[in-house]
Amino acid sequence: MLFCPDCKNILTTETDTNHVVKYCQRCSKFFDADPEDTMIASSFSDPVGYNTDIILKYAPYDRVNQLVKLDCRTPGCGRKYMTKVFLNSVVYYVCDNCPIQIPGKEVVIDV
Repeated sequence: MLFCPDCKNILTTETDTNHVVKYCQRCSKFFDADPEDTMIASSFSDPVGYNTDIILKYAPYDRVNQLVKLDCRTPGCGRKYMTKVFLNSVVYYVCDNCPIQIPGKEVVIDV
């Protein structure tokens, strides 16, 4: 936990500024974040309330998701990379050029 150097208030992590920064709610000042602050845990492990089809459809356009070197299997697509997504404890590979969604292995994540 980090504190504001001016007023000693707890700094919060802000991610809606196009990059991760620390913010003091009392002083309204922004501070540079540490590299570790960019490692934000997220999970869709509880699928209740989420439309998984929509999540997979837009996954290639989410800059957080990892691109992997994997040739798309759709004939004529030609993409040499796909987006890797963890959803419902399963790895999916999604193409941004065609509607293919390849489910991979089930992954057990112990938290």
